[in-house]
Amino acid sequence: MIGNGLALAETLNEPSAPAVPRTINVLDISHPEHPQLIQSFTGVTALAASFDFNLLFLATNEGDSGF
Repeated sequence: MIGNGLALAETLNEPSAPAVPRTINVLDISHPEHPQLIQSFTGVTALAASFDFNLLFLATNEGDSGF
């Protein structure tokens, strides 16, 4: 859980590959019986969170970051 009613779900891009890169899905779980996909990030190589500020930092192999 990353904030009020938000959660992350991780999917490996290749089942037999190492954990990098991966796909990160941000889900709205304010109604747990009907979770909603908010945004999906593919090719994620690094992930960090600031729970004090409700921020999630993502980086891809192309240098993209932020959420």
